[in-house]
Amino acid sequence: MSAFEFFFSSEPLWIGVAVFVAGTATAAFAPWRRVAVGALAVVLLYSLWQMARSAAALAAVGGWSIVTGA
Repeated sequence: MSAFEFFFSSEPLWIGVAVFVAGTATAAFAPWRRVAVGALAVVLLYSLWQMARSAAALAAVGGWSIVTGA
């Protein structure tokens, strides 16, 4: 499986895309401000949760370092 196939067949990617599209569309067409703010809050919380998961996975493998030279 190539990296392209792995990336575009992963469920978390499509769940994130769906949350983003649904949340922003809901906020854009919401008849009330409270609905718009709620939809954008859901998108923000999902994004923060994913960043926290990524940070935890990165910390679990000992962090990140830039490769310098050969």
